[in-house]
Amino acid sequence: MTIPFELQMIHKQSGVQLFSHRFREDIKLDPTLISGFISAVIHFTEELKPSEGKEMLKFIDRGDFVLQVEPGGLVIGLLILSSKDNSFKEKLKILVTEFERKYHKEILNWSGFSSCFTDFEEDVVQLISSKPLSPYHIPKLVNSDRAPSKIDDIKWAIITKIDGQNDINAISEELDISVEVVQGIIAYFEESGLVKTHFELTNDSVIEIAKKGLNALEVGSEDYRELVSEIGEVGLKVLSVIGTERPLVDIRSDVGIHNDEIIVLIEKLVSSRYIEILPKWKVVLDKKAFHFTRSLEFIDDLFQLIYDESDNWLDNRELERMKGNTFGLLIIKDEGLAKMVSDHDEYFVDRNNLKKLLTQMGSLEAVIIRLEGLFKTMQSNIEKEIGSNLTKDILCKVHKRLEDDYSELIEQQAELEDMLNWLR
Repeated sequence: MTIPFELQMIHKQSGVQLFSHRFREDIKLDPTLISGFISAVIHFTEELKPSEGKEMLKFIDRGDFVLQVEPGGLVIGLLILSSKDNSFKEKLKILVTEFERKYHKEILNWSGFSSCFTDFEEDVVQLISSKPLSPYHIPKLVNSDRAPSKIDDIKWAIITKIDGQNDINAISEELDISVEVVQGIIAYFEESGLVKTHFELTNDSVIEIAKKGLNALEVGSEDYRELVSEIGEVGLKVLSVIGTERPLVDIRSDVGIHNDEIIVLIEKLVSSRYIEILPKWKVVLDKKAFHFTRSLEFIDDLFQLIYDESDNWLDNRELERMKGNTFGLLIIKDEGLAKMVSDHDEYFVDRNNLKKLLTQMGSLEAVIIRLEGLFKTMQSNIEKEIGSNLTKDILCKVHKRLEDDYSELIEQQAELEDMLNWLR
């Protein structure tokens, strides 16, 4: 696991350190060596320009530590790590942006005193935590009088999605914030006493080996040495029996470890990104080789095309009334299905709620039947506004357009063909 040692913000013009934060007091780094690397970093950022289509060098590997670099407009952010790790890249970028936004005037008119930057400590610990969490840890809010003293918009958005059921992956996708950032903030919340996280595994949980895990199976590689050092030879034994995908019950049987011990071991391997746990919804879809993203586009387009065609006959007020009536009827008929209708502009089906439905029902066909109920409710509301003949004409046009645009996908997925039957 990559360990953050120290963060520094360097004045771009003078090369003087404005701010630093040490994550590990027990690890002492030679300041002379670091200052030499800082000079090299400034040289790189000022003199070396990336060739077209390539990103500027962002890592400098010293051997015993790595410098991750993020140049801003006024400062250069340096994160000193135990090893190269791209998961810290976005966090450092956010910190550089926030540092420049928060202290813009102080940086431009810097007097030589760094005391004005000391309150940036809280921003750092809120984003980069020493507690390792995986994307599959589930956070739950707890009653606490130790809430963070400063909660910005991103943190409030994350708090609103913490319900004791959504894992970090789901929160990340719903808010369109990177998993690494959500992990860091939730880890900080846990250290502050605002949330508790737990790691959920059952006998049916399907484990998949990640790229880092495959690399660790190569004796003598960097990932191999890291795994043996952190977890021990038993970690290698678990990786060797997983293959591509295997349920936990089979892994436990092959390795011969008690249930409590294997869960702790799997949690460590997941947190260090050697393995991943396939969500139940993905297991359901994989059984039928279902193209989830493309099929969601299909469903979203189905909504959009019906609304677009209806718009030719209804004014905006009537169209909004039709949408509202559809949603209102759904709540009465099927509250769970009503949650499928997203309040986001970019798509109509809420992906996380669809995943939950797949997880609960464990059957793609059953979910399709529920979705048909949603479309039929919408169809009945269109008929009330413009009559059955025009509605039939609209649905026929929608069917034709979808059949042309998604012909290959429909051929692959019989369930999507069933969904279009009511359009005919």
